[in-house]
Amino acid sequence: NKSKLTQFELLLERENINIASLNETFFTDEHKPYFKNYFLYRNDRTDSRGGGVALLVHKSIKHKTLSIYKTLSIENISIEILINNRPIVITSAYSPRYKTSFLNDILELTPYRKEYIILGDFNAKHSSWNCSTDNPAGNTLNNLQQSSDFFVYYPASPTLYTHQSSRESSTIDIVISNTTLNMGLKTLGYEIPSDHRPILCSLNHSKTTFID
Repeated sequence: NKSKLTQFELLLERENINIASLNETFFTDEHKPYFKNYFLYRNDRTDSRGGGVALLVHKSIKHKTLSIYKTLSIENISIEILINNRPIVITSAYSPRYKTSFLNDILELTPYRKEYIILGDFNAKHSSWNCSTDNPAGNTLNNLQQSSDFFVYYPASPTLYTHQSSRESSTIDIVISNTTLNMGLKTLGYEIPSDHRPILCSLNHSKTTFID
C-alpha cells in the first residue's frame, strides 16, 4: 500500500529511527520497496498470502545478517548489532496463530548465552501485559518468563485497536528480551492505515520501532 509506505517513511524521519521491525508485510516477489538511507531485510511468506516480516536498518548502523531461525510457525528475520560494544541479536517476529510448535519456536528464538531483542506480533494475550483475557500463546510466554532468562516488555497503552465490538483493544505487539540494557516502550499516536499502532522502543540512546 503506497499510502502506508509513505506514512511509514515519515514516521522513520520524524522519530529518527535506527532500526525498524515490520510484521505482516504482505510482501511478495513483485514488491520492491525502497527506503532511503535504510537497508531492507525480508522474510516473505511464500506458501500463502499475507504474513511476512522485515527489518529496516539505517545505513549508519554497523550490523551483520543472520540465518533465519528454524521455526515451524513463527516467521522471523534477524541481524546482529553492537550496542555499547556488546553483540545483540535483533529479531522481527510474527506468529499468526497459536500452534503446538509455539513453545519450541520461542525456545529457538531465545538462545542461551546470547543477548537478544525480539520485536513483533505474537498474538499472545495475557493480563500480565494489560490484556483483558489470556490465550494459550500468552500463557506460554508468561510461564516461560517465570522460568527463563527473558522478560516480556510492553507499552502502557494497547497496540491493537479494532472497531469490531466483539474484539476489545489489546496489547499483542510486544518485545521479548534478556538484555540488561535499559528499555522503554511506548505506543505512538500516529494515525496510519492499520489496526495496529507503531511501538517505539528506546535502548539507552538508540531507537527502534515496529509496525504492523
